[in-house]
Formats: sequence, C-alpha cells, structure tokens
Amino acid sequence: MDIVILADFCGQLNEQDNNRFLYIADMLSADNEVELVSSDFNHISKTYFTEIRGDYPYKITLLHEGVYKKNISLKRFAAHYIWGENVKKYLQKRKRPDVIYCAVPTLKAAYEAAKYCEIHKVRFIIDLQDLWPEAFKMVFNPPVISRLLYAPFEKLANGIYKRADEIIAVSQTYLDRAKKNNSKAGRGHVIYLGTRLESF
Repeated sequence: MDIVILADFCGQLNEQDNNRFLYIADMLSADNEVELVSSDFNHISKTYFTEIRGDYPYKITLLHEGVYKKNISLKRFAAHYIWGENVKKYLQKRKRPDVIYCAVPTLKAAYEAAKYCEIHKVRFIIDLQDLWPEAFKMVFNPPVISRLLYAPFEKLANGIYKRADEIIAVSQTYLDRAKKNNSKAGRGHVIYLGTRLESF
C-alpha cells in the first residue's frame, strides 16, 4: 500500500527525535511504501533544514514553507499558506497514493489534502493535534470582530473534518469537535501523546 504521511511539524528530523509522525512512518513502513511529506522549515530553530540526519526506512520529502520568527504572528499564517499551496502542487504531480494520513493543523495543507482525497477517491485519515481556530481565541479574541476574523479558519477546519474517512485525535475533546462535522468516520480513536519508555 502506498501511504503519504502529511505532517508540517516533525521535530528536528534526526535519529534522536521523539516525534509522533516519525514513529508512525517507521511503524507503517514495515509493510507499506511510505512517504513522509513535511516542511523544509525547522519550527524549533526557526531556520531551514540543511540536511536530514538519520537512516529512515521511508522516503522523506520536504516542501518549501515561508519563514517566521514568532509562533503567534501574521508571518506564521503566511508561511503555512505557502506550505499548503506547495502541498497542493505536490499532490497534483505525485502518483495517486492509497492513503493520506494527515496531521491537523496546519489547516491550509490539510484542507488541500482533503479535497484531493475526495476528488481522487483516496482514503483520508486525520490526526488531530490541536483545535484551530479555537486555540487562537485563547490568545486573541477581540469582541465583535472575533467571529468574522476566525470564520475563514473555521471553514477550513470544518471542511477537513467533514471529508475525513477516519479521525484520530490526541484527546476526546478534540475528537468530539471533529465529529460534529463528520457523518462517515464512525466513532474515531483517541491516541494520546506519549513516549515509548524503552526507546527514550
């Protein structure tokens, strides 16, 4: 089976990483052809990757993303938009996979993947890590204009949740939120963030 794992945030991309999506890619690559598609921007150091350290049993493809210095900034939204556009272009030129396993957020890339899967009949599985735009409102929630400000993000999120064939989330709260806009994914699964103690 040809599986694309689409995840913007994959740590430092080295053998010391304790990252959910590297672990999933490693596990799935035992019996499948796996490609991890991530960003060329290191969100921890706020610099671009110059190399990928380690010997991975799956393909890693880095797509260009804009740069930002602060996690809460307009430049970050612009950077994620650029990455989402590049994800869209990459999926259009890549051979059709059997499954796309997609981290959410970011929203733009996940939304483009959701639409691609719907059009091309590709199984679409989301792994919900955080609630956007709900998390934004905890930081910046101006009265009156908040609803208008966050409406485009909510539309993207709802479009992603609606198209998912399967929903995995890091908490029951997140799973319940996604299921409000989904009528086909069944009960979903909660898989908490954690660490394999024998490995780390």
